Amino acid sequence: MFNRQTVACIFTVGLGSFSTLLSSTTIEVAFVQVMGELAMDLSEAHWTVSLYMVVMTIAMLLTADLVNRIGCRYTYIVSFIIMISGSLIGALADGLFSLLCGRALQGFAAGLQAPLATIILGRIFAREKMGIAMGFFGAIMLLAPALGPVIGGYLIDFMSWRGLFAFQIPMAALSLLCALIFLNPDKPLQAAYGYDWAGLCILTGVLSGFFISLQLVEEVGVYATEFALSCGVSALLALMFYFYEKKTAQPLVNFALFRDTVFSVNIVVICVLGIFLFSSILIVPLYLLEIRGLSARQAGEALLIPGLIMAFMAPFSGWLSDRFPPREIILCGLLINAYAIWLTAKQDVSSAIIAIVVATSLSRIGMSVMLPSLYVSSLRHLEGPMLAYGSSMINFARQIGGALGVMLFSLLYERGKHIASDQLWQSAGNAMASTGYLNLDATSREYSRIEQGIQALSGTAAFQSVFYLNLLMNIICLGLLLLTYLPAWRATLRKSQNSDSPSSP
Repeated sequence: MFNRQTVACIFTVGLGSFSTLLSSTTIEVAFVQVMGELAMDLSEAHWTVSLYMVVMTIAMLLTADLVNRIGCRYTYIVSFIIMISGSLIGALADGLFSLLCGRALQGFAAGLQAPLATIILGRIFAREKMGIAMGFFGAIMLLAPALGPVIGGYLIDFMSWRGLFAFQIPMAALSLLCALIFLNPDKPLQAAYGYDWAGLCILTGVLSGFFISLQLVEEVGVYATEFALSCGVSALLALMFYFYEKKTAQPLVNFALFRDTVFSVNIVVICVLGIFLFSSILIVPLYLLEIRGLSARQAGEALLIPGLIMAFMAPFSGWLSDRFPPREIILCGLLINAYAIWLTAKQDVSSAIIAIVVATSLSRIGMSVMLPSLYVSSLRHLEGPMLAYGSSMINFARQIGGALGVMLFSLLYERGKHIASDQLWQSAGNAMASTGYLNLDATSREYSRIEQGIQALSGTAAFQSVFYLNLLMNIICLGLLLLTYLPAWRATLRKSQNSDSPSSP
């Protein structure tokens, strides 16, 4: 099964995914330096992440069409030429506009590349061997979220924020070289046809409105006219996109995929897992930095262990998905993940850092167990052009979940801290009034201790609320999967009972 060519292909697509994922997991640690050097505020710096996600999500839906037109190999090559260009522009950026241009090109390249791995591996390996292939690929790919914060911290310490972009250039060049050497030319699956540019423009409007609405929640609040208008326009464009795609001959999103109930539920689960993974990658180090007092490098190193566990579990998880029914593996993974989220949500200011690391590691084990089975279960019955559409939709769902997790849960975390802080200060004020310390000097040591305690307690309360919400979504996914799998279990049970019953004389 694993000859030299297949190993080279797995390494090539894994290296490509590793390279592009690094571009999405290192920029946050550079916000302070970028804002200082380029005279930006935090809302402008946040667009380096938001724009990357919007462009990446849109580009994912272009992959299926490009593969059908020019083949996997040339699509892969084009994506890394764009990645090198974007990294170079970002490294040389002298202002917000050029920095955003570089990030947009990086996001576009990452979006083109993301679905290619499953498409290429789906063509190389037989359906019954896809699980272990995805497992080995996942082991390489998942090293990026594990190493990204650590690499970013070291690059910031020893170079500058420009080193984050410069580091991408040799990585992307190596990925490009491997593609030229190891990926065989493949024929397009169908003749060229008119591309669904109208659908792409509508979808761009939907996603832009969606992310702008999330930004407006933080800037003007949910009761502002601007927020209501942005949500209304986004909803109308979403309806327009759905009905247009149902009628067009060559859709950007093939809604025929969702006739399969298992595929539809899997997409929901993948989206929720994306929400949890990316929100935890953001919130856990933020909590360790702000509330527990760790340095940036220490926070990155604390997350290194869970990331490495997830990466090295991937081949074993792929082996499991080839030997056992995906349903049972997915449910076991969700149960492990739910228990780990509950453990994480129970942590407080008195908990040891190692307890947070252990709980996070357990959640990564649960996700690692179920992801290959989710992908294999979703793509097992797809072939030809539908395989490309299905792969793009899986990555689209994961990225939408990741973007939603980063933006929504960071907002909930910050709002949660402010609400909890106001409540705690009110309680503290009442307590000080009853004991005669109402006019306590704000510069005194006692006031400083009270302030630090309230910051720690409010941050912990916000941290817990984020993970309890993640736990609720995980439980909802469990319920959806049980309802989806129930008919298949009943059919298996009837078949077993019929085979065990004595035959009629």
